[in-house]
Amino acid sequence: MRFFLTHSSPKLLSRETIAAFVFFALYFFIGWYILPDYGLSWDEFLQRRYGLHSYDFVVKTLGLDWPMYFPQYQLETSAGRQYSIIFSLIAAGFEKLAGIDADDFHAQYLLRHRMLFVLFWTATIAFYQLLRLRFETALQKENPSFPFFKNGLPLLGTLLLILTPRIFAHSFFNPKDIVLLSFYIISLYTLVRYLKNPTLLAGLLHGVACAFVVNSRIAGIIVPVLSVGFIGLQLFKNVRTSGTVLLRQYVKSFPVFFIVFMLLAIAFFPYLWNSVDQRATEAFNLMSNFPKSIHTLFFGHYVSSNPPPFYYPYAWMAITLPLLNLFLLLAGIFWFIKTLASNLMRWKLWTNFPEFIDLIAFAFLSGPLFAVWLFHSTIYDGWRHFYFIYPPALMLGLVPLHGLWRSKLQFLRQLTMMIVLVSCLYTGYKMVKLHPHQQVYFNVLAGGNRMERFEMDYWGVAYKQAFEELVRKDTTGEMIQVFCANQPCFDNYFALPEEIKSHIRMRYGMEVAQYYLTNYRFRPEMEKFCKGEFPFDEEYFSIMADGERIIGVYKVERLKVKD
Repeated sequence: MRFFLTHSSPKLLSRETIAAFVFFALYFFIGWYILPDYGLSWDEFLQRRYGLHSYDFVVKTLGLDWPMYFPQYQLETSAGRQYSIIFSLIAAGFEKLAGIDADDFHAQYLLRHRMLFVLFWTATIAFYQLLRLRFETALQKENPSFPFFKNGLPLLGTLLLILTPRIFAHSFFNPKDIVLLSFYIISLYTLVRYLKNPTLLAGLLHGVACAFVVNSRIAGIIVPVLSVGFIGLQLFKNVRTSGTVLLRQYVKSFPVFFIVFMLLAIAFFPYLWNSVDQRATEAFNLMSNFPKSIHTLFFGHYVSSNPPPFYYPYAWMAITLPLLNLFLLLAGIFWFIKTLASNLMRWKLWTNFPEFIDLIAFAFLSGPLFAVWLFHSTIYDGWRHFYFIYPPALMLGLVPLHGLWRSKLQFLRQLTMMIVLVSCLYTGYKMVKLHPHQQVYFNVLAGGNRMERFEMDYWGVAYKQAFEELVRKDTTGEMIQVFCANQPCFDNYFALPEEIKSHIRMRYGMEVAQYYLTNYRFRPEMEKFCKGEFPFDEEYFSIMADGERIIGVYKVERLKVKD
């Protein structure tokens, strides 16, 4: 833990180190304890399948004497072969190592949820260390630089990341966007360390991080591209001062970074092995503008995802982020632009290393947004595709917050701390109240009647609670006949613990079911609900979150079926 919790402090057991250790230990134990409460998301079955196919391909190609999942399938012709699947590939290996039975879906996905949470937890530590690097000068000069501890601001920034309700919930079940977000944070941290001290080890670690982020999602390719750009900027800026020394360091370390990145980026993406250039281009073209188009509920209207209105992700961020976080994001961007404009007036991009980090963070924020505009990329389900740009945006937001704390006006400092404290307590309270449905958090800007104006539990994660409640309510002792509206309902059924699943029989037609379960996804379903048409004319119960339906269970005409 020393690597994570200390940078320049000579004392392993300093007050700041102990505070950080307690903070992350407490977060880990809370997360681990509540983890089983979350259901499965829409694509988890598919993501597992893609990982299994890639695992089998690796075993066959390398001639390993390891057990396989589906030896009859060929990766080259399987669906999802173009996906970056590093997390699913590693999970497939762990599933074999753990000896999990092929029919034990509950254990399979509990393993993946644990792996995902541990990855995000690790990323929050990297984010904390990144903030320590950004505010390192202030941490050394001020005593304390933030209330209570010298590392109070990095801890607060990390807490604000954790207390982002939708990202908090997704960190337990989203094997795509959260994996990218996590490795994006880690790669940003390794880049800053590399730029600060371009040693061979720093170059190697950043090469590994870049390989992981590229193989999380193809959007991660922007990290090595920006890395090369910032190395060039740093050399150009320092050419008259330490340029010769810095150049010698990069001459030694850059080849290590580049070679490690290229080798691992290909090694972690088995589909590329037989034809790197052609298949890499195929994957990039497909993932930069995914052809599947759906319509999502957005302010009471259904809009296309291919592409959605330009303001679509920004509006979702505005109504689903805690207000303090939203304000900090806007203030941070304004503060950065103001500082950059001031520097440009003096023909500079930055004047010190913290400002250089701000420039990097802004590039990590704006670069993907520019790419989405350039490629007219498809965007599904709120702003989850943009989760990964949120941490660098949040880091920028901490700069003006730190400026307020350094104000000479005691009243302003006290007011700032009071607002931050009240906001964190309120957000934490809302998250506890919503548990385990933080994925449907909205702030007050969303207004009322959200269920009929926005997509709610679009991935159907809360189907798990619907099944559990259905079994609790049943007193007949007979098998409960259920028909599902869409795939995540079936997936959550198969992943239930056996003591719950044994009471339920899945039916594949409404005419032979007792109950109909739905998350109201897509227009036909919502239109029938609003009109009170069958099967929405006899509600049995609903799973509610903050006063809004997210899963409905309806009684339907039953046909007696003998077991």
